[in-house]
Order: sequence, then structure tokens, then C-alpha cells
Amino acid sequence: MRCISKRNNKKAFTLVELMLAIAIIVLISSLFLSLMIAIKDSYYRVYNANDSTDYAQLYAQAIENVILRDTQSNIAGGSSITYSISTSDSAFLVNGVPAFTLEQMTNADGVLKWNIYLDGDGTYFDEASGMFHYKFVFVDGYDYEFGNPGTVQLEYEGAFWIPHFNTGTFEINTVNSVTAHYNDGTACNINNVSVVYTRS
Repeated sequence: MRCISKRNNKKAFTLVELMLAIAIIVLISSLFLSLMIAIKDSYYRVYNANDSTDYAQLYAQAIENVILRDTQSNIAGGSSITYSISTSDSAFLVNGVPAFTLEQMTNADGVLKWNIYLDGDGTYFDEASGMFHYKFVFVDGYDYEFGNPGTVQLEYEGAFWIPHFNTGTFEINTVNSVTAHYNDGTACNINNVSVVYTRS
């Protein structure tokens, strides 16, 4: 009688090959995930940088308009007007009342994309030239995957001339102090101030 032996010619993965394939898939997936997180992080940073510049110009226009209006108008002698920025929602305040509030984008936790401060380091009135100088600091509020909240996004400085100013005085008062940092990790101390104009 003739015996016919059946050989199984089917090739299968060994355990080592299977583990190696899984390891490669996991590695590629982790690299892809890191890339997606970096792209999202970069998007938010660029979005905030562009948007904060637009907002800074609006705040600059606001402080110039209200101070010029009040110094040139006929308000009663001895009256005081306080200009400040709200520490809760970054609204621009005149005597504690919002002159305007700009809607900001928030993250999933409701955190504002940045906090805005009127920095005492660059806010003052130069009596000799009649120029009022101001400095806004925008601090990033988002918690990124590759960064931390509290990064200075923008420092915006400007000045304007107050014509024929002999009607009062300006006083700069510290509201609160904030510690932030620049992108390179250097500390940045911000003295958030209010400006008080008193009519003589």
C-alpha cells in the first residue's frame, strides 16, 4: 500500500513577527498623534498672534478716544475719571463701567484665549511733550500640549498727543501684579494699572 503524506505548505506569522508588526503600528500611530497635536498647537498660537494684534489696535483706539474726549470736554472741576481693564473678562472700563467688551474665543473649559493688561511699565503722561503713552500686554490663557498658559503673546505700545492740555492731572495706580513668561522662558512681571484723570 502506498502512503501519501500531506505537507502543510501554509506559512504563518511567528510570534516574534507578530509582535514586531504591532510595535511598528504603535510607533507610527504615536508619531502621527504627536504630529496632529503639534499642528493643533501651532494653529492656536498663530490664531492668537493674529487676533491679539487686531484686538490691541481696538483697545488702543478706545483709550485714545475716551481720554481725548474727556480731556477736551467741559466736565466739572475736581471730577475724576478712571480708565482700566477688567481682570475678569478684559473689558475696557471707564469708571468701572464697560466702554466695550470684545468677544474672545474660549477653550473647552471656558478659559479665555488671553488676558489683557494695561502695563504700568509703559503707561504714563509726559507733561513736557503732552504725549500720553500706553502699553497693553496680552498673555496667553490656553494650556497647550507643548506649552503652558501665561506666555506673553503680544506687547503693544503706542502714544498720542493731547492738544492744549492744561485742564487736569493723570495718576497711574497699580491694580494688581501678574507674573508671566516669554516664549524663551524668561520671566515677565506685569503691573496692571488704572489711569485716573482728575479735572482741575
